[in-house]
Amino acid sequence: MLMINEATAGSLLDLAGVRECVRAALEQQATDRVEQSEPRSQFLKSEEHNNRYHIKSAYLQDDLVAGFRVREFTHVPARSDEMQLILLSDLETAAFLGVVSCDQISERRFGAMAALTIEALRKQNSTTLAVVGAGALARAGIEAIQEAVPFSSIRVASRSPESRKALCASLSANGIVGIEPADSIEAACRDADVILTITNAEAPLVHAAWCKSGSLLVSTVGRRECEPEAVLQADQVFIDDWEQCAVLGELAALHREGRFGPEDVTATLAKVITGRHPGRQSEEDRIVAVPQGLTSLDVALANFVYRAAVEQKLGTEVEWP
Repeated sequence: MLMINEATAGSLLDLAGVRECVRAALEQQATDRVEQSEPRSQFLKSEEHNNRYHIKSAYLQDDLVAGFRVREFTHVPARSDEMQLILLSDLETAAFLGVVSCDQISERRFGAMAALTIEALRKQNSTTLAVVGAGALARAGIEAIQEAVPFSSIRVASRSPESRKALCASLSANGIVGIEPADSIEAACRDADVILTITNAEAPLVHAAWCKSGSLLVSTVGRRECEPEAVLQADQVFIDDWEQCAVLGELAALHREGRFGPEDVTATLAKVITGRHPGRQSEEDRIVAVPQGLTSLDVALANFVYRAAVEQKLGTEVEWP
């Protein structure tokens, strides 16, 4: 088996390559050539040791690869780092191929999916992007969006003034133009063409009144970041995977309350991005998109990294068994 550490994986993840790999995986998703684990997620907790593990898996038929992603979370004060690993397996023989560190894979997958979603669903001539959140995923999202569908104005909001100022300064120094910290979430979101939320909030941060006619609201994590009316008043709602959205994120609570179901979903993002659904019907439509993260995309990118590492003779070979 081949062991690929974080530094090696990161060196192989250029924005253009990631984008095309994600698009190819979505092509398989849109044509039912992907299988995801049932249930989508499994959690193993140790209350005694104050940690937990999160396991997800999927396979892609065209790529002939299966992958099992394991993420560990810890609250041990001496450790602030958390690891994510993907174990790859040959779909034809079931032989294990390698283990790939996937922190940057997850970040780049997030960025590519956000960029592809916005490219497919924003109205024409969109100029203003609001980003709620200022962590590593926000950075990855902004970089991928600006590389694919640049905005002339990017307004960043977060709970900490220091974090949003630091992110804007860092991205400006790296060539991202038109980016600035907002004084508040409302100041960032009101009248924005596209709103992208990336937070750990459990209470609504984005209100329906801030989502103007023609706006696109993209909620990306398994939390409840938006006022229910921001979803319920939308003209169209697009998701990546109903089974996941039904238990996590914006739509889960509404589903439990009987206010939103699979019949209220316009289409999957895979079908929109690959051209199998027209997406936006009017420049005046208010659209909500919920790309929480398909495990198949992480597996596809881990396989992309694995193949590149084999070709370039990178990584560490381990005899197994």
